[in-house]
Amino acid sequence: MRGGYGHKKSAKGFASGSGKYPEKATGYFIKLLKSLSANAAANGLEKPIITEAFANRGSKPRARFGKWQRKRTHIKIVAREIKIKEKKK
Repeated sequence: MRGGYGHKKSAKGFASGSGKYPEKATGYFIKLLKSLSANAAANGLEKPIITEAFANRGSKPRARFGKWQRKRTHIKIVAREIKIKEKKK
C-alpha cells in the first residue's frame, strides 16, 4: 500500500542506509499464516495450499482526532486442498 519506508539493498545483498526492515508487518503476517493453518485443520483440510492472496485498502479508521495516520489494509488469503492426479501405469 502507499506510504511507509522503502527497502533498499546494496549490490552485495546487504541493506544499505535507507529503508527499514518490516519486522512488525512480518510478525502480523506470520500470525495470519498460523491462523490460516489452524482454520484449515479445523475445517478438515489435510494439505492446504494457498490459492489466492491479496491486499485491499480497508475503511478509514475512526479516531478522535485526525492528526495520526494509521495503516488500513485488509489481507485475504484463501487455502484449498488440491487433489493431485496420479499417472496410471
